[in-house]
Amino acid sequence: VNSMDISDNKISDLHFLDGFDTLLELVCNNNKLGDSSRFPFLPSLRCLHLCKNEFTNLDLLINKIATCFPSLELLSLTGKKINK
Repeated sequence: VNSMDISDNKISDLHFLDGFDTLLELVCNNNKLGDSSRFPFLPSLRCLHLCKNEFTNLDLLINKIATCFPSLELLSLTGKKINK
């Protein structure tokens, strides 16, 4: 699987994606992901869409993303105000 769209599913955690090591693009728009959501380590992920979720702490989110998605090139967070 190279690309996955799990938008509009009320998902609050991404732990179920453990093992998708070859995933390149993940679209998770309009879910219930927030500051306490767990992200799996996806070493190949290059494109991540997290629009219209429930994140409030940008610094925390960026730290999680940097750790879990080391190959990321594109991040989309539109549609929701996130505090710095």
